[in-house]
Amino acid sequence: MEGKLRNSRVLLLILLVLQAVPAFAEWTDAELKVLPPYCAARIRHIPGEYEHWSEVLGPDFLHTHHYCDALGSINRYYAARSPQAKTFELQNALGGLNYMVNHASESYSLMPEIYLSRGLVLTLMKKDGQAIKDLLKALELDPKLIRGYTLVVDFYAKVKRPDEALKVVTDGLRHNPGNARLQRLYKESGG
Repeated sequence: MEGKLRNSRVLLLILLVLQAVPAFAEWTDAELKVLPPYCAARIRHIPGEYEHWSEVLGPDFLHTHHYCDALGSINRYYAARSPQAKTFELQNALGGLNYMVNHASESYSLMPEIYLSRGLVLTLMKKDGQAIKDLLKALELDPKLIRGYTLVVDFYAKVKRPDEALKVVTDGLRHNPGNARLQRLYKESGG
């Protein structure tokens, strides 16, 4: 009896989560509009555009819908009202990003953004140790990734490691000397 009751509670929880969150495969025009243009081409397999982006991004474009789904889930996370829906979206995003890391080549042109997005998701999930590894990996793959520097500096500021924050933002300015946002962070970090 106890096992049946627990199973019915789990089933009820799954049904409630599914009702609270939009279907994974349903994309509105508004959702696609805020994603990079290759997402609509990949998700809707738009003739001409699909081939264009496949040529521009290479053979790993085949997997890119997982990244686009993850970006959509991150956007839905910010729009979600309930903690259950937020958790659901973060887990969806993490699944798509893990898929990309495990199936696409590390040399894939979107890989720095994929690691950056996974670092963001892990930060939102409060998995700071894993998050910082991914954010630093994103910067290793693309030292011009401004958002990566800002997220790493924010992390080090949060954990009260100002020397590390200053080191990271200094490196960011070395790669992006004219960036006003990094210049501001440099001053805020004691530089």
